[in-house]
Amino acid sequence: METVRHPLAWRKTDRGGLPPLAPQPQIGFNPRAMVEKWEQVRRELQRARGARRLVPWAFLSALLGWAFLAVAARNWRAGIPLLAGGLLFTLVIRVLAVPHCPSCGKNLWIRGERPGPPTAPVPTQAERDRRCPRCGAGLDA
Repeated sequence: METVRHPLAWRKTDRGGLPPLAPQPQIGFNPRAMVEKWEQVRRELQRARGARRLVPWAFLSALLGWAFLAVAARNWRAGIPLLAGGLLFTLVIRVLAVPHCPSCGKNLWIRGERPGPPTAPVPTQAERDRRCPRCGAGLDA
């Protein structure tokens, strides 16, 4: 019985060439990897800044939804499930508004640091030093 091969599978005899080699890890200095790692950290910081901006909006939406439903139903208890869901949503956003170090997984912002909005960010210590303030790991190498 003859085995069936995929038509795109390489053989040593096909077209006289060898199969392509699997990419090997580079040893030594790799500037592209540095840019890619810092880009990943920068995106994490921007994501956290954007999530931080949504917290007040989500909280006010939960309160206003509860208030409108309570007025419409003429009963303050009618909007409690909507309020609970909105507050839970606010809590999830608040938890996601923390950027994490790729090495240790801890917070990249120091307590009391004001990173600013995504449109006009204020550089944090992690961005200035390009190091994690908790574990000291380099964020660009």
